[in-house]
Amino acid sequence: MAEELVKKKVPAEERWKIATQTYTGSIAGYDIFVGQAMDKEKWIELHDNLWGEGSKMTYPRFKENFNLPCENAIDAANLGGFITYLTQGPEWEWELVEESPKRVVYKTLSCPWWNRYTEFGIKPEDMICPGGHIKVVGEGLKAVNPKIKHKLTKAMPWGDDYCEDVWEMEE
Repeated sequence: MAEELVKKKVPAEERWKIATQTYTGSIAGYDIFVGQAMDKEKWIELHDNLWGEGSKMTYPRFKENFNLPCENAIDAANLGGFITYLTQGPEWEWELVEESPKRVVYKTLSCPWWNRYTEFGIKPEDMICPGGHIKVVGEGLKAVNPKIKHKLTKAMPWGDDYCEDVWEMEE
């Protein structure tokens, strides 16, 4: 009954927005609480490793379930973007900077994690998302194609105007 009422009253796009805001808000709240309850450096290490371990299962599962290739940098960026957008929703806004099979560069202009942390009043220097992001993509890629490397070269929490992701094929 509740399911039908929600479907009747709330359009699918709005349900997705609410669900992803709730998801990212819950995780950001958890990050804040645990980060205040334990040593910051230990929490960052634990946080980053938790996200990295999860992606070792997530990347292969999504790759197989949705029949997505990961043979070059374009495929890797598409796989990562697919997983990110599908699981974290419509607040993501990206701008393609460079694209070739050997190297892809994207700017992130809007991100639900930045939005949630900002809404909760967390200062950029206290946001722990860059490390988790690096681990998620890096460990996920190792699980599906270890020849493709990822790096985060800019991040809003580091004081940049946007985040910048780079995927590169190793020779």
